[in-house]
Amino acid sequence: MTSNVQQPYRLPGPNSSHIWPYLGVLAAGLAVYLCTAQSSVAWQDSGFFQWRMRELDLNSLLGIALAHPLLIVLGHVFGLLPWGSEFWRYNAVSAVAGAVTLANLFLLVRRLCPRRPWAAVLAAGALGLAHTYWWLASIAESHTLLAAGLTTELLILEAMSRRPRPWLAVLLGLVNGLGVSAHDLALLALPAYGLTVIVLAWRRKLPGWAVVGFALAWLAGASLWLGLIVSNAPAMGLGGAMASALFGRGWQGSVFSHGTIKLVAFSFLYMGYNFPNLTWPLALAGLWGLKRLAPPGMLRQVQYLAAAYFLFAVRYNVADNFMFFVPLYTMGALLAGLGLASLAEKRPALTRLALAALVIGPVLYGLAPALARAFDLPLPGRSHQLPYRDNARYWLTPWKQDENSASQFAHAALDQVRDCPGQVYIFADSTAYWPLAWTARLEGVSAPVVIDQESDHPLMRRLEQDPLPLLEELRAAGACVYAVGRSPGYAPQALLPYIAPQRTGVLYPVYLPAGQATSAASGEPP
Repeated sequence: MTSNVQQPYRLPGPNSSHIWPYLGVLAAGLAVYLCTAQSSVAWQDSGFFQWRMRELDLNSLLGIALAHPLLIVLGHVFGLLPWGSEFWRYNAVSAVAGAVTLANLFLLVRRLCPRRPWAAVLAAGALGLAHTYWWLASIAESHTLLAAGLTTELLILEAMSRRPRPWLAVLLGLVNGLGVSAHDLALLALPAYGLTVIVLAWRRKLPGWAVVGFALAWLAGASLWLGLIVSNAPAMGLGGAMASALFGRGWQGSVFSHGTIKLVAFSFLYMGYNFPNLTWPLALAGLWGLKRLAPPGMLRQVQYLAAAYFLFAVRYNVADNFMFFVPLYTMGALLAGLGLASLAEKRPALTRLALAALVIGPVLYGLAPALARAFDLPLPGRSHQLPYRDNARYWLTPWKQDENSASQFAHAALDQVRDCPGQVYIFADSTAYWPLAWTARLEGVSAPVVIDQESDHPLMRRLEQDPLPLLEELRAAGACVYAVGRSPGYAPQALLPYIAPQRTGVLYPVYLPAGQATSAASGEPP
Protein backbone atom coordinates (compact mmCIF):
# COMPACT_ATOMS: atom_id res chain seq x y z
CA MET A 1 0.00 0.00 0.00
CA THR A 2 1.32 3.43 -0.93
CA SER A 3 1.85 5.74 2.01
CA ASN A 4 0.26 9.18 1.96
CA VAL A 5 2.81 10.59 4.40
CA GLN A 6 4.61 13.54 2.82
CA GLN A 7 7.67 15.58 3.65
CA PRO A 8 7.28 18.71 5.81
CA TYR A 9 5.92 21.63 3.83
CA ARG A 10 8.16 24.42 2.60
CA LEU A 11 7.19 27.42 0.58
CA PRO A 12 8.27 27.20 -3.06
CA GLY A 13 11.69 28.72 -3.61
CA PRO A 14 14.18 28.95 -6.45
CA ASN A 15 15.06 25.24 -6.16
CA SER A 16 11.51 23.99 -5.73
CA SER A 17 10.16 21.63 -8.35
CA HIS A 18 6.86 23.48 -8.17
CA ILE A 19 7.99 27.00 -8.99
CA TRP A 20 8.08 26.64 -12.78
CA PRO A 21 4.68 24.94 -13.08
CA TYR A 22 3.31 27.59 -10.71
CA LEU A 23 4.65 30.36 -12.92
CA GLY A 24 3.30 28.58 -15.98
CA VAL A 25 -0.24 28.51 -14.57
CA LEU A 26 0.14 32.13 -13.49
CA ALA A 27 1.25 33.15 -16.99
CA ALA A 28 -1.63 31.26 -18.61
CA GLY A 29 -4.14 32.94 -16.32
CA LEU A 30 -2.66 36.36 -16.98
CA ALA A 31 -2.76 35.77 -20.73
CA VAL A 32 -6.42 34.80 -20.72
CA TYR A 33 -7.72 37.40 -18.30
CA LEU A 34 -5.65 40.39 -19.40
CA CYS A 35 -6.51 39.72 -23.04
CA THR A 36 -10.23 39.44 -22.30
CA ALA A 37 -10.48 42.29 -19.76
CA GLN A 38 -12.87 45.11 -20.61
CA SER A 39 -11.10 48.20 -21.92
CA SER A 40 -13.88 50.77 -21.56
CA VAL A 41 -16.13 52.21 -18.89
CA ALA A 42 -18.37 49.64 -17.21
CA TRP A 43 -22.00 49.49 -16.16
CA GLN A 44 -23.16 49.47 -12.52
CA ASP A 45 -20.79 48.65 -9.64
CA SER A 46 -17.74 48.18 -11.83
CA GLY A 47 -18.11 51.69 -13.22
CA PHE A 48 -18.35 52.94 -9.63
CA PHE A 49 -15.19 51.02 -8.70
CA GLN A 50 -13.37 52.52 -11.68
CA TRP A 51 -14.39 56.01 -10.56
CA ARG A 52 -13.30 55.37 -6.97
CA MET A 53 -10.00 53.85 -8.10
CA ARG A 54 -9.16 57.02 -9.98
CA GLU A 55 -10.11 59.22 -7.03
CA LEU A 56 -8.64 56.85 -4.39
CA ASP A 57 -12.04 57.10 -2.69
CA LEU A 58 -12.04 54.45 0.03
CA ASN A 59 -15.59 55.13 1.21
CA SER A 60 -18.70 53.92 -0.57
CA LEU A 61 -22.09 55.56 -0.91
CA LEU A 62 -23.59 52.10 -0.41
CA GLY A 63 -22.00 51.42 2.97
CA ILE A 64 -18.69 50.18 4.30
CA ALA A 65 -19.44 46.55 3.39
CA LEU A 66 -19.41 47.58 -0.28
CA ALA A 67 -16.33 49.80 0.01
CA HIS A 68 -13.71 47.06 -0.70
CA PRO A 69 -10.85 49.48 0.13
CA LEU A 70 -8.00 47.11 -0.81
CA LEU A 71 -9.45 46.84 -4.32
CA ILE A 72 -9.56 50.62 -4.58
CA VAL A 73 -5.96 51.07 -3.42
CA LEU A 74 -4.65 48.43 -5.83
CA GLY A 75 -6.76 49.87 -8.65
CA HIS A 76 -5.34 53.33 -8.05
CA VAL A 77 -1.80 51.90 -8.23
CA PHE A 78 -2.61 49.95 -11.42
CA GLY A 79 -4.12 53.11 -12.90
CA LEU A 80 -0.67 54.71 -12.79
CA LEU A 81 0.82 52.07 -15.10
CA PRO A 82 1.71 53.16 -18.65
CA TRP A 83 -0.02 50.33 -20.57
CA GLY A 84 -3.50 50.04 -22.00
CA SER A 85 -6.51 52.26 -21.57
CA GLU A 86 -7.27 53.76 -18.19
CA PHE A 87 -10.28 51.50 -17.75
CA TRP A 88 -8.33 48.38 -18.76
CA ARG A 89 -5.73 49.16 -16.11
CA TYR A 90 -8.40 49.34 -13.41
CA ASN A 91 -9.89 46.05 -14.60
CA ALA A 92 -6.42 44.47 -14.64
CA VAL A 93 -6.54 44.25 -10.83
CA SER A 94 -9.22 41.57 -11.13
CA ALA A 95 -7.34 39.83 -13.94
CA VAL A 96 -4.08 39.62 -11.99
CA ALA A 97 -5.85 38.47 -8.82
CA GLY A 98 -7.72 35.89 -10.87
CA ALA A 99 -4.47 34.49 -12.29
CA VAL A 100 -2.83 34.39 -8.84
CA THR A 101 -5.79 32.39 -7.53
CA LEU A 102 -5.39 29.78 -10.26
CA ALA A 103 -1.66 29.43 -9.60
CA ASN A 104 -2.30 29.13 -5.84
CA LEU A 105 -4.97 26.50 -6.41
CA PHE A 106 -2.65 24.55 -8.69
CA LEU A 107 0.11 24.62 -6.06
CA LEU A 108 -2.26 23.60 -3.26
CA VAL A 109 -3.53 20.51 -5.07
CA ARG A 110 0.02 19.75 -6.17
CA ARG A 111 1.11 19.82 -2.51
CA LEU A 112 -1.81 17.68 -1.38
CA CYS A 113 -1.53 15.17 -4.24
CA PRO A 114 2.13 15.14 -5.33
CA ARG A 115 1.73 11.95 -7.37
CA ARG A 116 -1.19 13.34 -9.41
CA PRO A 117 -0.02 16.52 -11.20
CA TRP A 118 -2.96 16.44 -13.61
CA ALA A 119 -5.33 16.78 -10.65
CA ALA A 120 -3.77 20.20 -9.99
CA VAL A 121 -4.20 21.14 -13.66
CA LEU A 122 -7.87 20.12 -13.48
CA ALA A 123 -8.50 22.20 -10.36
CA ALA A 124 -6.95 25.35 -11.87
CA GLY A 125 -8.60 24.78 -15.25
CA ALA A 126 -12.05 24.15 -13.79
CA LEU A 127 -12.05 27.40 -11.83
CA GLY A 128 -10.24 29.39 -14.52
CA LEU A 129 -12.82 28.53 -17.19
CA ALA A 130 -15.87 28.85 -14.92
CA HIS A 131 -18.26 31.49 -16.24
CA THR A 132 -18.66 33.72 -13.19
CA TYR A 133 -15.01 33.57 -12.21
CA TRP A 134 -13.87 34.50 -15.72
CA TRP A 135 -16.61 37.17 -15.95
CA LEU A 136 -15.43 38.81 -12.73
CA ALA A 137 -11.76 38.55 -13.74
CA SER A 138 -12.45 40.75 -16.77
CA ILE A 139 -14.01 43.74 -14.97
CA ALA A 140 -13.25 45.87 -11.92
CA GLU A 141 -14.62 43.72 -9.09
CA SER A 142 -13.45 42.41 -5.72
CA HIS A 143 -14.35 38.72 -5.98
CA THR A 144 -11.16 37.42 -7.61
CA LEU A 145 -9.16 39.38 -5.04
CA LEU A 146 -11.16 37.58 -2.35
CA ALA A 147 -10.39 34.24 -4.04
CA ALA A 148 -6.67 35.06 -4.22
CA GLY A 149 -6.70 35.64 -0.47
CA LEU A 150 -8.69 32.45 0.18
CA THR A 151 -6.28 30.25 -1.78
CA THR A 152 -3.29 31.88 -0.09
CA GLU A 153 -4.89 31.15 3.29
CA LEU A 154 -5.40 27.52 2.29
CA LEU A 155 -1.74 27.22 1.31
CA ILE A 156 -0.75 28.58 4.73
CA LEU A 157 -3.15 26.19 6.45
CA GLU A 158 -1.60 23.31 4.53
CA ALA A 159 1.84 24.37 5.69
CA MET A 160 0.70 24.74 9.32
CA SER A 161 -1.00 21.34 9.29
CA ARG A 162 2.34 19.70 8.48
CA ARG A 163 4.73 21.82 10.52
CA PRO A 164 3.16 24.51 12.71
CA ARG A 165 5.33 27.61 12.95
CA PRO A 166 4.54 30.93 14.62
CA TRP A 167 5.34 32.98 11.54
CA LEU A 168 2.78 30.98 9.57
CA ALA A 169 0.11 31.85 12.15
CA VAL A 170 1.04 35.54 11.86
CA LEU A 171 0.98 35.33 8.07
CA LEU A 172 -2.44 33.64 8.15
CA GLY A 173 -3.87 36.48 10.24
CA LEU A 174 -2.36 39.10 7.94
CA VAL A 175 -3.69 37.52 4.75
CA ASN A 176 -7.20 37.07 6.10
CA GLY A 177 -7.20 40.66 7.36
CA LEU A 178 -6.23 41.83 3.88
CA GLY A 179 -9.01 39.60 2.55
CA VAL A 180 -11.55 41.41 4.72
CA SER A 181 -10.26 44.72 3.33
CA ALA A 182 -10.93 43.25 -0.12
CA HIS A 183 -14.38 41.76 0.61
CA ASP A 184 -16.45 41.11 3.73
CA LEU A 185 -16.95 37.46 2.78
CA ALA A 186 -13.44 36.78 4.07
CA LEU A 187 -14.95 37.16 7.56
CA LEU A 188 -16.65 33.78 7.15
CA ALA A 189 -13.25 32.10 7.19
CA LEU A 190 -11.94 33.94 10.26
CA PRO A 191 -13.49 31.60 12.90
CA ALA A 192 -11.84 28.58 11.27
CA TYR A 193 -8.42 30.20 11.16
CA GLY A 194 -8.60 31.71 14.62
CA LEU A 195 -9.72 28.43 16.16
CA THR A 196 -6.94 26.58 14.34
CA VAL A 197 -4.26 28.84 15.84
CA ILE A 198 -5.81 28.67 19.31
CA VAL A 199 -6.01 24.84 19.24
CA LEU A 200 -2.43 24.53 18.04
CA ALA A 201 -1.31 26.82 20.87
CA TRP A 202 -3.43 24.84 23.38
CA ARG A 203 -1.74 21.63 22.24
CA ARG A 204 1.66 23.33 22.58
CA LYS A 205 2.42 23.00 18.90
CA LEU A 206 2.60 26.80 18.74
CA PRO A 207 3.79 29.21 21.44
CA GLY A 208 1.07 31.22 23.15
CA TRP A 209 2.29 34.46 21.60
CA ALA A 210 1.37 33.09 18.16
CA VAL A 211 -2.29 33.68 19.04
CA VAL A 212 -1.52 37.32 19.84
CA GLY A 213 0.58 37.57 16.69
CA PHE A 214 -2.30 36.18 14.62
CA ALA A 215 -4.70 38.73 16.10
CA LEU A 216 -2.36 41.71 15.67
CA ALA A 217 -1.50 40.70 12.11
CA TRP A 218 -5.22 40.39 11.32
CA LEU A 219 -5.82 43.89 12.67
CA ALA A 220 -2.98 45.20 10.51
CA GLY A 221 -4.31 43.47 7.38
CA ALA A 222 -7.86 44.64 8.02
CA SER A 223 -6.75 48.19 8.88
CA LEU A 224 -8.25 49.72 5.72
CA TRP A 225 -11.65 48.19 6.56
CA LEU A 226 -11.36 48.96 10.27
CA GLY A 227 -10.25 52.51 9.46
CA LEU A 228 -13.51 53.09 7.58
CA ILE A 229 -15.45 51.95 10.65
CA VAL A 230 -13.52 54.34 12.87
CA SER A 231 -13.78 57.28 10.46
CA ASN A 232 -17.53 56.81 9.97
CA ALA A 233 -18.34 56.19 13.65
CA PRO A 234 -18.64 59.91 14.60
CA ALA A 235 -21.38 60.44 12.01
CA MET A 236 -23.09 57.03 12.20
CA GLY A 237 -22.37 56.02 15.77
CA LEU A 238 -20.25 52.97 16.47
CA GLY A 239 -23.22 50.62 16.12
CA GLY A 240 -24.24 52.19 12.84
CA ALA A 241 -20.70 52.02 11.49
CA MET A 242 -20.42 48.35 12.47
CA ALA A 243 -23.76 47.59 10.81
CA SER A 244 -22.60 49.41 7.69
CA ALA A 245 -19.37 47.40 7.71
CA LEU A 246 -21.23 44.10 7.94
CA PHE A 247 -24.35 44.74 5.88
CA GLY A 248 -23.83 47.89 3.83
CA ARG A 249 -26.73 50.28 3.41
CA GLY A 250 -29.78 48.08 3.89
CA TRP A 251 -28.67 44.52 3.03
CA GLN A 252 -29.07 43.03 6.50
CA GLY A 253 -32.26 41.27 5.45
CA SER A 254 -30.50 39.74 2.44
CA VAL A 255 -27.57 38.51 4.55
CA PHE A 256 -29.91 36.75 6.98
CA SER A 257 -32.42 35.66 4.35
CA HIS A 258 -33.51 32.03 4.54
CA GLY A 259 -33.78 32.04 0.75
CA THR A 260 -36.65 30.96 -1.45
CA ILE A 261 -37.32 27.90 -3.59
CA LYS A 262 -36.79 30.04 -6.71
CA LEU A 263 -33.53 31.45 -5.39
CA VAL A 264 -32.17 28.00 -4.50
CA ALA A 265 -33.25 26.65 -7.89
CA PHE A 266 -31.44 29.46 -9.69
CA SER A 267 -28.41 28.88 -7.47
CA PHE A 268 -28.11 25.31 -8.70
CA LEU A 269 -28.56 26.52 -12.29
CA TYR A 270 -25.66 28.92 -11.77
CA MET A 271 -23.56 26.11 -10.35
CA GLY A 272 -24.32 23.91 -13.34
CA TYR A 273 -23.63 26.71 -15.81
CA ASN A 274 -20.24 27.40 -14.26
CA PHE A 275 -19.20 23.75 -14.25
CA PRO A 276 -20.94 21.99 -17.18
CA ASN A 277 -18.34 19.23 -16.96
CA LEU A 278 -17.17 16.71 -14.36
CA THR A 279 -16.21 19.24 -11.69
CA TRP A 280 -19.17 18.74 -9.36
CA PRO A 281 -19.16 14.90 -9.47
CA LEU A 282 -15.42 14.98 -8.83
CA ALA A 283 -15.92 17.49 -6.01
CA LEU A 284 -18.29 15.06 -4.30
CA ALA A 285 -15.64 12.38 -4.67
CA GLY A 286 -13.16 14.87 -3.23
CA LEU A 287 -15.33 15.34 -0.17
CA TRP A 288 -15.36 11.58 0.24
CA GLY A 289 -11.60 11.29 -0.19
CA LEU A 290 -10.72 14.42 1.77
CA LYS A 291 -9.88 12.53 4.95
CA ARG A 292 -7.29 10.46 3.10
CA LEU A 293 -5.73 13.28 1.08
CA ALA A 294 -5.83 16.32 3.35
CA PRO A 295 -3.58 16.61 6.42
CA PRO A 296 -5.58 16.12 9.65
CA GLY A 297 -5.00 19.72 10.66
CA MET A 298 -6.67 20.93 7.48
CA LEU A 299 -9.59 18.55 7.09
CA ARG A 300 -12.22 20.33 9.21
CA GLN A 301 -11.29 23.74 7.88
CA VAL A 302 -11.87 22.70 4.26
CA GLN A 303 -15.18 21.09 5.19
CA TYR A 304 -16.26 24.19 7.11
CA LEU A 305 -15.27 26.62 4.34
CA ALA A 306 -17.07 24.61 1.65
CA ALA A 307 -20.23 24.41 3.75
CA ALA A 308 -20.15 28.06 4.88
CA TYR A 309 -19.68 29.49 1.39
CA PHE A 310 -22.32 27.15 -0.04
CA LEU A 311 -24.92 28.14 2.55
CA PHE A 312 -24.18 31.83 2.16
CA ALA A 313 -24.40 31.84 -1.63
CA VAL A 314 -27.55 29.79 -2.23
CA ARG A 315 -29.70 31.93 0.07
CA TYR A 316 -28.20 35.41 -0.36
CA ASN A 317 -31.22 37.20 -1.79
CA VAL A 318 -29.87 39.98 -4.01
CA ALA A 319 -30.29 40.60 -7.74
CA ASP A 320 -26.69 39.71 -8.59
CA ASN A 321 -26.25 36.86 -6.13
CA PHE A 322 -24.54 34.75 -8.82
CA MET A 323 -21.37 36.78 -8.16
CA PHE A 324 -21.17 35.59 -4.56
CA PHE A 325 -20.52 31.99 -5.56
CA VAL A 326 -16.82 32.60 -6.29
CA PRO A 327 -15.53 31.28 -2.90
CA LEU A 328 -17.77 28.22 -3.29
CA TYR A 329 -16.49 27.64 -6.84
CA THR A 330 -12.93 27.93 -5.52
CA MET A 331 -13.62 25.27 -2.91
CA GLY A 332 -15.45 23.16 -5.51
CA ALA A 333 -12.47 23.26 -7.88
CA LEU A 334 -10.13 22.31 -5.02
CA LEU A 335 -12.31 19.34 -4.09
CA ALA A 336 -12.60 18.33 -7.75
CA GLY A 337 -8.83 18.14 -7.97
CA LEU A 338 -8.75 15.99 -4.86
CA GLY A 339 -11.56 13.85 -6.23
CA LEU A 340 -9.69 13.21 -9.47
CA ALA A 341 -6.55 12.34 -7.51
CA SER A 342 -8.46 9.83 -5.39
CA LEU A 343 -10.13 8.13 -8.38
CA ALA A 344 -7.49 8.31 -11.09
CA GLU A 345 -5.43 5.36 -9.88
CA LYS A 346 -8.28 2.90 -10.42
CA ARG A 347 -9.74 4.77 -13.42
CA PRO A 348 -6.83 6.13 -15.51
CA ALA A 349 -9.10 7.23 -18.37
CA LEU A 350 -10.96 9.54 -16.01
CA THR A 351 -8.12 12.07 -16.07
CA ARG A 352 -8.28 12.46 -19.85
CA LEU A 353 -12.06 12.62 -19.80
CA ALA A 354 -12.17 15.22 -17.01
CA LEU A 355 -9.59 17.45 -18.69
CA ALA A 356 -11.23 17.17 -22.11
CA ALA A 357 -14.62 18.06 -20.59
CA LEU A 358 -13.27 21.46 -19.51
CA VAL A 359 -13.69 22.70 -23.08
CA ILE A 360 -17.48 22.38 -22.75
CA GLY A 361 -17.64 25.56 -20.68
CA PRO A 362 -16.19 28.06 -23.20
CA VAL A 363 -18.18 26.45 -26.02
CA LEU A 364 -21.39 26.74 -24.01
CA TYR A 365 -20.69 30.37 -23.09
CA GLY A 366 -20.20 31.22 -26.75
CA LEU A 367 -23.51 29.60 -27.73
CA ALA A 368 -25.56 30.62 -24.68
CA PRO A 369 -26.63 34.14 -25.84
CA ALA A 370 -28.22 32.79 -29.02
CA LEU A 371 -29.92 30.00 -27.05
CA ALA A 372 -31.22 32.46 -24.45
CA ARG A 373 -32.72 34.68 -27.14
CA ALA A 374 -34.20 31.75 -29.03
CA PHE A 375 -35.90 30.22 -25.99
CA ASP A 376 -36.47 33.43 -23.99
CA LEU A 377 -34.49 32.09 -21.04
CA PRO A 378 -34.29 34.09 -17.78
CA LEU A 379 -31.04 35.95 -17.19
CA PRO A 380 -29.16 36.73 -13.97
CA GLY A 381 -28.70 40.23 -12.61
CA ARG A 382 -30.87 43.20 -13.56
CA SER A 383 -32.40 42.35 -16.93
CA HIS A 384 -33.59 45.83 -17.98
CA GLN A 385 -32.71 46.30 -21.64
CA LEU A 386 -30.48 49.33 -22.00
CA PRO A 387 -29.57 50.84 -25.38
CA TYR A 388 -26.57 49.12 -27.00
CA ARG A 389 -26.40 46.39 -24.35
CA ASP A 390 -27.25 42.86 -25.46
CA ASN A 391 -28.32 41.44 -22.12
CA ALA A 392 -27.94 37.81 -23.14
CA ARG A 393 -24.40 38.37 -24.33
CA TYR A 394 -23.54 40.69 -21.45
CA TRP A 395 -24.61 38.28 -18.72
CA LEU A 396 -23.89 34.88 -20.26
CA THR A 397 -20.54 35.43 -21.99
CA PRO A 398 -17.59 35.96 -19.62
CA TRP A 399 -15.04 37.54 -21.97
CA LYS A 400 -15.42 41.31 -22.11
CA GLN A 401 -12.59 42.56 -24.36
CA ASP A 402 -15.09 43.91 -26.92
CA GLU A 403 -17.84 44.91 -24.46
CA ASN A 404 -18.28 48.68 -24.83
CA SER A 405 -22.05 49.10 -24.65
CA ALA A 406 -21.84 51.39 -21.60
CA SER A 407 -19.51 53.73 -23.45
CA GLN A 408 -21.71 53.70 -26.57
CA PHE A 409 -24.79 54.49 -24.52
CA ALA A 410 -23.12 57.33 -22.62
CA HIS A 411 -21.75 58.96 -25.78
CA ALA A 412 -25.16 58.71 -27.46
CA ALA A 413 -26.84 60.26 -24.42
CA LEU A 414 -24.39 63.17 -24.38
CA ASP A 415 -24.93 63.74 -28.10
CA GLN A 416 -28.69 63.75 -27.51
CA VAL A 417 -28.59 66.49 -24.86
CA ARG A 418 -25.82 68.59 -26.42
CA ASP A 419 -28.19 71.08 -28.10
CA CYS A 420 -30.28 71.88 -25.04
CA PRO A 421 -30.08 75.68 -24.52
CA GLY A 422 -30.17 75.37 -20.72
CA GLN A 423 -28.87 73.06 -18.02
CA VAL A 424 -29.42 69.34 -18.60
CA TYR A 425 -30.53 67.00 -15.80
CA ILE A 426 -30.45 63.22 -16.29
CA PHE A 427 -31.97 60.95 -13.64
CA ALA A 428 -30.31 57.53 -13.76
CA ASP A 429 -30.26 54.29 -11.85
CA SER A 430 -26.96 52.96 -10.53
CA THR A 431 -26.47 50.80 -13.64
CA ALA A 432 -26.27 53.76 -16.04
CA TYR A 433 -25.12 56.52 -13.69
CA TRP A 434 -21.40 55.78 -13.75
CA PRO A 435 -20.98 55.47 -17.54
CA LEU A 436 -22.81 58.81 -17.90
CA ALA A 437 -20.78 60.50 -15.16
CA TRP A 438 -17.49 59.09 -16.46
CA THR A 439 -18.12 60.04 -20.08
CA ALA A 440 -19.33 63.55 -19.26
CA ARG A 441 -16.17 64.04 -17.24
CA LEU A 442 -13.78 62.69 -19.87
CA GLU A 443 -15.44 64.39 -22.83
CA GLY A 444 -14.97 67.80 -21.21
CA VAL A 445 -18.28 69.01 -22.61
CA SER A 446 -20.77 71.23 -20.84
CA ALA A 447 -21.59 68.38 -18.53
CA PRO A 448 -25.16 67.45 -17.69
CA VAL A 449 -26.09 67.05 -14.05
CA VAL A 450 -26.40 63.28 -13.73
CA ILE A 451 -28.34 62.25 -10.63
CA ASP A 452 -28.28 58.75 -9.18
CA GLN A 453 -31.77 58.00 -7.89
CA GLU A 454 -30.24 56.18 -4.90
CA SER A 455 -28.11 59.16 -3.87
CA ASP A 456 -28.84 61.93 -1.41
CA HIS A 457 -28.70 64.62 -4.10
CA PRO A 458 -30.66 67.80 -3.19
CA LEU A 459 -32.84 67.48 -6.28
CA MET A 460 -33.71 63.91 -5.30
CA ARG A 461 -34.87 65.13 -1.89
CA ARG A 462 -37.03 67.82 -3.50
CA LEU A 463 -38.36 65.37 -6.06
CA GLU A 464 -39.47 62.97 -3.34
CA GLN A 465 -41.24 65.77 -1.44
CA ASP A 466 -43.19 67.21 -4.38
CA PRO A 467 -42.05 66.76 -8.00
CA LEU A 468 -44.38 69.28 -9.67
CA PRO A 469 -42.91 72.53 -8.25
CA LEU A 470 -39.40 71.28 -9.03
CA LEU A 471 -40.28 70.44 -12.64
CA GLU A 472 -42.01 73.80 -13.10
CA GLU A 473 -38.94 75.57 -11.72
CA LEU A 474 -36.61 73.68 -14.06
CA ARG A 475 -38.86 74.37 -17.06
CA ALA A 476 -38.96 78.07 -16.28
CA ALA A 477 -35.16 78.09 -16.18
CA GLY A 478 -34.99 76.52 -19.65
CA ALA A 479 -33.61 73.23 -18.36
CA CYS A 480 -33.97 69.90 -20.14
CA VAL A 481 -34.85 66.91 -17.96
CA TYR A 482 -34.39 63.26 -18.94
CA ALA A 483 -34.54 59.81 -17.37
CA VAL A 484 -32.64 56.68 -18.32
CA GLY A 485 -35.62 54.39 -17.69
CA ARG A 486 -39.31 54.63 -17.01
CA SER A 487 -40.02 51.69 -14.71
CA PRO A 488 -39.67 51.35 -10.92
CA GLY A 489 -36.07 50.67 -9.97
CA TYR A 490 -34.74 52.40 -13.05
CA ALA A 491 -36.21 55.85 -12.40
CA PRO A 492 -37.27 57.72 -9.25
CA GLN A 493 -40.78 56.67 -8.22
CA ALA A 494 -41.97 60.28 -7.95
CA LEU A 495 -40.82 61.01 -11.49
CA LEU A 496 -42.60 58.10 -13.19
CA PRO A 497 -45.87 59.97 -14.04
CA TYR A 498 -43.92 62.62 -15.94
CA ILE A 499 -41.68 60.39 -18.08
CA ALA A 500 -42.56 60.07 -21.77
CA PRO A 501 -43.71 56.60 -22.89
CA GLN A 502 -41.05 56.37 -25.60
CA ARG A 503 -37.37 57.20 -25.77
CA THR A 504 -36.14 60.16 -27.75
CA GLY A 505 -32.75 58.89 -28.77
CA VAL A 506 -31.46 56.80 -25.86
CA LEU A 507 -33.11 58.81 -23.06
CA TYR A 508 -36.69 59.40 -21.99
CA PRO A 509 -37.77 63.06 -21.88
CA VAL A 510 -39.43 64.21 -18.65
CA TYR A 511 -42.49 66.43 -19.13
CA LEU A 512 -44.85 68.46 -17.01
CA PRO A 513 -48.28 66.81 -16.70
CA ALA A 514 -50.75 67.30 -19.51
CA GLY A 515 -52.52 70.63 -19.10
CA GLN A 516 -49.43 72.37 -17.72
CA ALA A 517 -46.88 74.33 -19.70
CA THR A 518 -45.12 72.69 -22.62
CA SER A 519 -42.01 70.73 -21.98
CA ALA A 520 -38.63 72.32 -22.27
CA ALA A 521 -37.23 68.94 -23.16
CA SER A 522 -39.03 68.52 -26.49
CA GLY A 523 -41.92 70.96 -26.73
CA GLU A 524 -44.95 68.73 -26.26
CA PRO A 525 -46.48 66.95 -23.27
CA PRO A 526 -47.13 63.23 -23.67
